[in-house]
Amino acid sequence: MNILFLINYAGNSGSEKYVDNLQRIFTEKGHSCYFAYNVPGKLSETMSSRGIKSLQLPLTSSDISSSAKILGEFCKDNIIDIIHAQFPVENIIALKALKYYPNMKVVFTSHLSDKQGLKWKILNRFNTPKNRCVICVCDEGKENLVASGIAPEKIKVIYNGIEYDDGPVKVHSDEVFNMMTIARYAPEKGLSFLLEALKVVKERTMRQFTCTIIGEGEEFNLIKEKAKELGLEKQIIQTGYRNDAEELLKNADLYLNSSKSGEAMSFALLEAMNKGVPVVVTNVGGNDRLARTNIVCGNTVEYGDVNGFANAILEYMNNESLLATHRAEAKRKVKEEFSLEKLAEEVLSVYN
Repeated sequence: MNILFLINYAGNSGSEKYVDNLQRIFTEKGHSCYFAYNVPGKLSETMSSRGIKSLQLPLTSSDISSSAKILGEFCKDNIIDIIHAQFPVENIIALKALKYYPNMKVVFTSHLSDKQGLKWKILNRFNTPKNRCVICVCDEGKENLVASGIAPEKIKVIYNGIEYDDGPVKVHSDEVFNMMTIARYAPEKGLSFLLEALKVVKERTMRQFTCTIIGEGEEFNLIKEKAKELGLEKQIIQTGYRNDAEELLKNADLYLNSSKSGEAMSFALLEAMNKGVPVVVTNVGGNDRLARTNIVCGNTVEYGDVNGFANAILEYMNNESLLATHRAEAKRKVKEEFSLEKLAEEVLSVYN
């Protein structure tokens, strides 16, 4: 099967890791993979290093017609069977490309959990009946896809997956309690809310702690100033982008996700759980499913509940037994419910 993955920004966040993992495992299974993108980054570099035939083209809403023609002709030349688009604009461009090469199917994965506006509702109602399938990565996002104009019968929930790490987990927390979050410095990631909760933690415990924030974005300096304002300069460690985040997770005692909106099923959360790190998260998208459904390995708090988030953190800081139990359960949950092989098999079944 010839499969083309389509994504606007070929960077290094969760949706790019989704493409990276599927491309690698499908190639290992004997399929031929292709790649199309707009903005270069780590993912496009990875695809190039693997020898994946790629196409760079505009992928914005103002480029739909011209880009659909370019994409359709590329697909025709390479006899593409499946275009797997990653976001709404890419999906519309892929569907328009069917005009130039109708002998293929278009699958769209929705990585976001928010409901779209009226414009997209109209576009989706008109265009997405031509999709082979719309994949939703968490149950919580499905009703928003329906509200955004996508027919329920087109939607299939397939949870994100990750390659299981069978390495050992941290046994005891250090004298300094180490927390971590991997997030883009953007309003929807709720980092200001996180700092407010950590200020309460500092007021309620004598134990030393740190919170390492890995990521980049427009609010980097704002968060730096807020940490200073709240007296958290020694506790907040802003590393910027790191390519060794998974290694750093091994030394974390607790992983935090403070998202306000937009979260579907976070790869960073899965990566933390895969290293045996319990989680405290906001009740957004698939966060609660990762933390508490079936196998409990964390706690969920409503966004904006500063005291609740602080209390959830303090419960782990003060309870080594709970920490140890949830370390083991986090790894077990990844192994049993969120394996990469399971994700790949379910996506392939959609293609077929």
